[in-house]
Amino acid sequence: MTSLSVFGIFILTALIFTVRDGETNDDMATLVNQFLSCRKEENNGGIQRCNKCFDQVVAGSMRLLGTCNDNFAKFQGSCQNTEALLGINNALLYSLKSYHEAILSMYQCRDEAEHCKCKEHLTDMLIGSLSSCNEAIAKSYKCKIYPVNENEPYCTQLKRMEPNAQSGLYTFKTNRKKEVKAHCLMNENIHQCNESRIWTSVTHFETECPKGFSIYENAIKGCGRPRNTSTGSCSSVQYKAHNMTYSHVCGIVNGYQYGSPDALSGFNRSLSIDDPYVDGISITHGTSPRQHIWTYMAAYSERQRVCPCFGTNRTVPNFIGDYYSCESGNSNLVADINMLYTEDTLWDACLCRYDEVPCCKKGSFNVALPKTTSDDIELRVCADEGTDNEDVPFTSVGIFIS
Repeated sequence: MTSLSVFGIFILTALIFTVRDGETNDDMATLVNQFLSCRKEENNGGIQRCNKCFDQVVAGSMRLLGTCNDNFAKFQGSCQNTEALLGINNALLYSLKSYHEAILSMYQCRDEAEHCKCKEHLTDMLIGSLSSCNEAIAKSYKCKIYPVNENEPYCTQLKRMEPNAQSGLYTFKTNRKKEVKAHCLMNENIHQCNESRIWTSVTHFETECPKGFSIYENAIKGCGRPRNTSTGSCSSVQYKAHNMTYSHVCGIVNGYQYGSPDALSGFNRSLSIDDPYVDGISITHGTSPRQHIWTYMAAYSERQRVCPCFGTNRTVPNFIGDYYSCESGNSNLVADINMLYTEDTLWDACLCRYDEVPCCKKGSFNVALPKTTSDDIELRVCADEGTDNEDVPFTSVGIFIS
């Protein structure tokens, strides 16, 4: 006997939560339970009962698939987002391909026993086709441009307008007629945020480094301070909150070690949040003074006690508190000041070794602010010496508010 794959079981479960517009969760649950009941009949050798059972599931699948395709037609002609339309069309093409293969399989059944096996396979393909059609329907949310006000995170407003909206990139139009794209994370306990909330991104994909940064290219592409910097400095990029009020910030930043950064140590180190207080990444909001969110520190060696978790002679400033992580990309005792260390990505909670372990495990961050704010969020790459000695270029940034 053939057996339903783990992927097939996943599809069956997922379908219960995706069908909409005329088909209830109860309809889908009934279909799934029927399929599992047919499998029992097949395993028990009840060939006639098995055939009849699968006939009912096939009919139910065809009915739901027809409803799904009818609903899809409503969205295809009114899609305002060409990128979303491409995803919808791809999902529909896969649905039609699975449906076509299911129809062809009907003609491959010979005797009664094989007919039952065939219907199991046929039902599996129909459910796959239905899953793809429902995926196309789910993507239809991204076709629209959603009107929002500027005072509340856009994705929170989206969830009220479209309770079944899934995580993804959406387009919003504010009450000032400005179009803004934002990535939404919908009630997911994800790695970056580790909390079931609705999150709205403030960062966006960049193909080039922000203005005021230099590109590091050596098997990776990173953005660091200008390469001719001879003293301590910070390079800054602002991520717009677009007047949205928020009280929680989460995210993750990845980067690489260049040269010999020494976290909070250093002869020229300032303890002011507005100065290069760290060799690494500073994430803040507000101005005069900045308000701390998270600090990513870089150390020159995994084997040296540079990170402050070991109680080094450098005190962690009060404005940082416990809101930091620290890691090195160099497993040797001494760092090469002309080396970009690309074998170990910083702050991804991976390859935490030797003396850096206590500080390294905190990769992503999730911070509850003391009070709500609508400030833009600032990311700075800082170091207290020139780029001929140390730098910490970042490679990816994901910051969300809620």
